[in-house]
Parts: sequence; C-alpha cells; structure tokens
Amino acid sequence: MNLKGEGKQPPVWSRQIVWAIVASCAVANAFAGENVDALFKELATPGTSGERRDALVTELSTYSFSEVGTQAVRTICANQEGYYYNPQTAKPWLEERCPEKHRIWFAAGAIWHRVLNHTDSSLISVLLAELSLVGSDCERTRYLSALRFDGFYTDSAKPILERIASGKSEPAEIRVHAATILVQKADPNAYLQVLIESCEQIKDPLVRSERFRDATVRLSGKLSDANTKLFLNYGFKLLTSIDNGESGKGYFLAMDLGRFIGIKPIREGASPFMPDQHLPEYKDEHGLNVSFFQTTVNNAMKWWREHQKSYSEKN
Repeated sequence: MNLKGEGKQPPVWSRQIVWAIVASCAVANAFAGENVDALFKELATPGTSGERRDALVTELSTYSFSEVGTQAVRTICANQEGYYYNPQTAKPWLEERCPEKHRIWFAAGAIWHRVLNHTDSSLISVLLAELSLVGSDCERTRYLSALRFDGFYTDSAKPILERIASGKSEPAEIRVHAATILVQKADPNAYLQVLIESCEQIKDPLVRSERFRDATVRLSGKLSDANTKLFLNYGFKLLTSIDNGESGKGYFLAMDLGRFIGIKPIREGASPFMPDQHLPEYKDEHGLNVSFFQTTVNNAMKWWREHQKSYSEKN
C-alpha cells in the first residue's frame, strides 16, 4: 500500500464524480455565486436582526452543498470563539443572551448541517476529502469531521485520507484526524502504524495520548497478533510518558488499555485497573482523591511490567 501520497490517486470513476461536482459548482456559481456571497455577508454582519438571520438560514439551506458548503464552513471558522455558549433553544441566533459571534456561528452551522443532510453521501465523500486538502486547519477539520462523524465516509475517500495522514508537511492534528478516520472507518490493521506515526508528531505528551485514545477506543478484538503487540507497546509507552507517579495523569488511558486487554474490574460497574473506591484511603472531603487515580495508573504499569515480555514485538 502506498501511503506516501505519491502516485496513488482515487479511482478514475471517483475522480470523475468529483470533477463533475466541481463543474456543477462552477455552473451554479455563475448564476448563484454573487447572491450566495451577499446572503452570507448579511448573515455574518453584526447587528443583523434575529428574524432576518433566521430567514437567511432558511433561504441558504435550500441551496445545494456545491453552492453554499464552503461558504458555510468559512463563516463558521471566521466566527469560532474560544468558549462555548450553551443554547437554550433550537435557534440560538434568535436568543438575546447569545453573543453576536456565537449567533453567526450557530446560524452558519445550521446551514452546513442542513445542506449536508440533503446531499447524497455516495457523491460527497470524495469531495469532502478533496476539500480537506486545503484551507485553514479549522476548515479542514470541519470537512474531516463530516467524514468521521456525520456518516459521509466511503472507501472512495481512502486514497486522499492516506495522503493527508502520511503527509510529512501536514499539521499534526490534521494528520491524526485523517488517520483516525482510516482506523475507525476502513481497516485498523492496515492503518494502526500510520496513526502511531501521526500521533508522534504531536509535541504535548498528554494531548498525544488523548488523540491515540480517541482513535483506538473500540479496537479490542479487532487487531492481528502483530498489531496487538504494536498497540500495547505504544499505549504503555504513552502511559509512561505522562505518568509522573503522583498526579493520576494517565487514568483514562490506563482504563482503556485495560479494556483492550480484557482485564476484569474488581466489581461490577468499575473499570479495569481501578482499586476499590470504597476504601477510606481513596476518599477525602471532595470524593475520590488523587491517590485513587494514581493507583489506577500504578496497577496498569504493574501489569505491563509483569507481561511486557509476552508482547515483545520481537517474538
């Protein structure tokens, strides 16, 4: 399998579909582009009334993905704040308490999801993958998320995702996102190594471990013997890198590794490697203390020391 992005391209038929859609975009834009741009500009203008913005959401949602998809994503990313407003209704852009940029963000997001929902997933998969090759990290993440979470992945997108996941010049988070889709939607045995290589590009050890956890949470029983060894060696390498012996960092990774291995918890409702949470040494006035979380990590590390030789990649 060529994972270097050199030479391997989507099948001819899928490229034809993409270019047919791109061509339709050009034709549609010739007639509707200026109107769409004007409508999105009005949607994103501070001070636009809630009623008018609601009407714009309704109108723009009637367009096709090829006409408004990229514009919706640009508007979402241009108005993304560093904190989240918890909406009280299904139309947050009408809420007086909702900050202005959040109103625009929610409105553009509604358009995005509505046009996606009335688009044929078999046609849009490659287009989403193609769109994820360029643009800001926010825009690319939005396209990749549609493939991962919104049911638009098909194997026709695989060559493009391989190219992104293995691209040395790609941002680390974008690489990991593409590799995660391949592990979860295609073949985990074929792409586990690609995922590990992409995770290694993330500098923060804790973030790196969280991305690996997120990508591999349901892999138990799905990997070959060789990849099981690869998974456990890398997983415990990550756990070692974040465990400082006192803070309980690595608690969630320790439990996930235990679930993958098949460790039985000490009682029903508990998780693998957890100590008995009812013991007084694990409680303080706030509930479970840090010792409980650190002991979970310690138990996982103890298991690994006892079993590591059995999972040597040289065996």
